[in-house]
Amino acid sequence: MPNISVTKIASLAGHIGSVYTLLQDTGEPHLFYSASGDGKIIRWNLKDLPNGLLVAQVNSNIFSMLLLPQQNKMLLGQMQGGIHVLDLKENKEVKHLAYHQQGVFDLLYVPERRLVLAAGGDGVLSVWNDDFSLKQSFQISPKSIRQIAFHPSKKILALGCSDTTAYVIQAEDFGIAHRLPEHESSVFSVCFSADGRYLLTGSRDAHLRIWDAEDDFRLFKKIPAHLFTINCIACSPDGKLFATASRDKSIKIWDAQNFDLLKVIDKEKMHGHINSVNKLLWTNYDNLLVSCSDDRSVMVWRVE
Repeated sequence: MPNISVTKIASLAGHIGSVYTLLQDTGEPHLFYSASGDGKIIRWNLKDLPNGLLVAQVNSNIFSMLLLPQQNKMLLGQMQGGIHVLDLKENKEVKHLAYHQQGVFDLLYVPERRLVLAAGGDGVLSVWNDDFSLKQSFQISPKSIRQIAFHPSKKILALGCSDTTAYVIQAEDFGIAHRLPEHESSVFSVCFSADGRYLLTGSRDAHLRIWDAEDDFRLFKKIPAHLFTINCIACSPDGKLFATASRDKSIKIWDAQNFDLLKVIDKEKMHGHINSVNKLLWTNYDNLLVSCSDDRSVMVWRVE
């Protein structure tokens, strides 16, 4: 079992609403963005903490973000179901995609096909060309799609949905290949392990489930990981660890090989978040882990 230490590097203030999502800058890995219920998008520099730069502000809660660096554009999925398209050079909105009937909880880019995928609170997966024209849409679930994960070598997607099911779908035609209905409540988080062997799913039932992608997605392990909803799962850049974030206000660090719990980051012992931890970003810059919360803060952690 690896011996790890976790150090709190910074607690970043700047939002006045719950912080729902985080995004690393693919071109400059020391930069990342946070977005919140206050509509603010703030850019942070891991080389120059705790200073942040307000990039934009919209009149809606922001649930998801996506960078298209080749176009210098950022997409923002919002609570009412729209997607704001921002020009980062001009610092202004250039397009608004009004399609979903409820919030857009996740956004994903598939570079090989130059497609943007949006996870709708209406259970619809919408597929957009990179000129922001709608290509297709698919009713995946009768309830909301909460998160999307992409397995690049297998060309498959995993969707966590509020109908208690994780769906595995083909990235080519978006047909459903597997339904994984073992959770007892909404599936809020999905993540493929770094080596692609396993699919990790986290739910409102507070359980972490491990599915074997090499064995027809057989349920490999079930772990009572938290007290409340598992909102996010993130793998370390080297693939040796992964972290889970929960509505129970804690972050937990796990061994990615045997799924043993290694560390708990909480308010009492680590001066962690005082409300639900909504999102994690495990950066490839100095192995720093970033978390955000309903407590309106963004925290940065060094895991060694």
